[in-house]
Amino acid sequence: MKYYYPTIFQPTEGDHLLIVVPDLDGCISQGDDLEDAMYMAKDAINCWLDEYEEKDYPKPSGVNDIDKSEYPDSFVSLVEYDPKDFKHNQTNEYTENYSEGQPAMSL
Repeated sequence: MKYYYPTIFQPTEGDHLLIVVPDLDGCISQGDDLEDAMYMAKDAINCWLDEYEEKDYPKPSGVNDIDKSEYPDSFVSLVEYDPKDFKHNQTNEYTENYSEGQPAMSL
């Protein structure tokens, strides 16, 4: 099953993006650009949800329910998370499986 968590993206000094996933308390990260920020958002969600069984994942809010008043000049976007994309390998490192036919990459 796929999950879609609304995520706040706020530009910071140095043209980076702060990433905040309000539904996952303390789930924050940053990216160098929008593409990197989307990847880092998925990774942050994965790390946060790794502590839970899928049946216990927090229910995502709607995009319009997100309060971004603390994050000036920010925008909200849904970030797709599919637990099947992240699997543990034998060394307990994460491997992300790319569906676009790209080779798997250890994080």
